[in-house]
Amino acid sequence: VEARTVYEVSLSAEPSWVRLGLAPDQLLFSPDDASVAVVDWKNDVVVVLDSASGTEIVSLPAPKCWAAAWSPDGEQLAFTVMDDIHIANTMDWKTHQRLKQHASTVKMLAWSADGERLVSCGKDRLVCVWNPLNGRLQHKFLGHRASVQWVTISSDSRSLLSSDQDGQVNLWHLATGELLGRFWHGTDIPLQSMSFSGTSHLIALSYKNKAVRFEVGL
Repeated sequence: VEARTVYEVSLSAEPSWVRLGLAPDQLLFSPDDASVAVVDWKNDVVVVLDSASGTEIVSLPAPKCWAAAWSPDGEQLAFTVMDDIHIANTMDWKTHQRLKQHASTVKMLAWSADGERLVSCGKDRLVCVWNPLNGRLQHKFLGHRASVQWVTISSDSRSLLSSDQDGQVNLWHLATGELLGRFWHGTDIPLQSMSFSGTSHLIALSYKNKAVRFEVGL
């Protein structure tokens, strides 16, 4: 049985709690730190736990779920269900939006800091930008030739980075969909992570054998 442990930052090395019976693929604290969402692809669920006690709050059926994301205010949780995206209200945990556009597995979700946009990417090589309030598709970014694995949004909610399985990283204007730049480093050095700086003027790409920084001048 697999387990995942949460530690408090203290002088004690003992865990606050241990939860057995889950096979976590992703762990996400809510913005207020009160809850932890556990993406369990093996068991086809997203389980939300009380972060203080480890007690289960809700278990959301989510077949073939790869990703989840909290809204910035913590009032909504988006998660993938095969090719679709569900958005649940944390007051009653009912799904109030089902976003349908992807033709294959959705790999990652990212919510803009202003809460106005939700971004998804997937094996169909698409990057989609949604209005999470009404469920409408705002943009569909076409610019990748392989499965898109990562998306991240700048802290000012203006720019988006997306990267695919072949090592291509695209920089987009989030509101207009304009392609602002493209970076290529090939599949021989897989991307591990990517991020914007706090000012959104720098981006960092972390590869298996090196780290790269770019100044984007946005």
